[in-house]
Amino acid sequence: MSLEDWSGLGIGDTIEHKRDKIWYRVTGKRRDSRGEMVYQVNGVWHYLRGLDRKYRWVGIMEKAWWEDLKVGDEVVGKVTSATYRVVDVQPGRVRVESPNAVCKIWYSFDEMEAFYRPGPSHIFYLEDGVLQVSPALTKDEDDPLGLSIQKWEWIVEALERGEEIAGDGGVKTCGLCLVHNRRFGRDCAGCPVREKAGESGCRGTPHENWDRWVKAEPRPGYFTDRHRAKKLLEYARKEVEFLRSLREEAEVEVETETQDEDTIHEAYLVLQQAAGFRAGDRVRVLRKAEDFELGWPDSWSVYMDDFIGSVHTIQWVSQYGIGLVQGFGRYNFPWFVLEKVQGV
Repeated sequence: MSLEDWSGLGIGDTIEHKRDKIWYRVTGKRRDSRGEMVYQVNGVWHYLRGLDRKYRWVGIMEKAWWEDLKVGDEVVGKVTSATYRVVDVQPGRVRVESPNAVCKIWYSFDEMEAFYRPGPSHIFYLEDGVLQVSPALTKDEDDPLGLSIQKWEWIVEALERGEEIAGDGGVKTCGLCLVHNRRFGRDCAGCPVREKAGESGCRGTPHENWDRWVKAEPRPGYFTDRHRAKKLLEYARKEVEFLRSLREEAEVEVETETQDEDTIHEAYLVLQQAAGFRAGDRVRVLRKAEDFELGWPDSWSVYMDDFIGSVHTIQWVSQYGIGLVQGFGRYNFPWFVLEKVQGV
């Protein structure tokens, strides 16, 4: 490249060493005493003619996670799922030790794409244009809807960066599909997407249009790669909005259920107070109660069966019920399984 091609080089830009294929960042920029521009790379100041001989300008790139690695940190191979320990860090490259400590290998920053930093979040990446995920999703994930949202947010960000995507990875990259997809998408029982759209296989959702465009082959006179990428980004964004709306609706339902439970419990406390039970009263336990029956905020233990039919003295009265004691057992009973006993 000519020296004119370097004229836009600035701090934070990435350049690649032509021989070693190691990436470096430009960390400084100033003029010398003659007014000629010099640039700091790997702690050394260079003129443009020197950079042009040794380096290739990669462009402006966001800071990658591996640039913050320190000795002792761990990384995981996307393909092997094995854990490697960082044993040395130098400008533009990282040295990692294999799991069995047999060998230590240097990786340039661009080669660190083969790893991810372990953590609570799954790491999505592209392989031949198709979405992959590490570590692999499993059916017992705590928040399958959240993982599906995370997937499509990643796709949107990748398309906004100009990545070419040939597929979203299907069932194996979708938290909801791994839990609910049965019979190759012909069932999907219990999936909130199916419950909202009324159909299996994500039909009737933005994903249906996404799937149509991701499989479409650009044809002269019909549409171009650029138009296809624009449509993919449009429907990926709509998919994120759709999945987020499911999360918001679920949160509203939980809030409503909580409010209903609170109302029932308040009614229980009013009736318990009206029953007039006091500490020191003698009561007979009439029957077993169902867990949380009639707003009682507690559950029945099998050891409480021993109280049925016998008379006991109330030890306390609280929002959780009427306290009775037998031996070492201390339990809260609902007021409606008790009757006062006179003269016993």
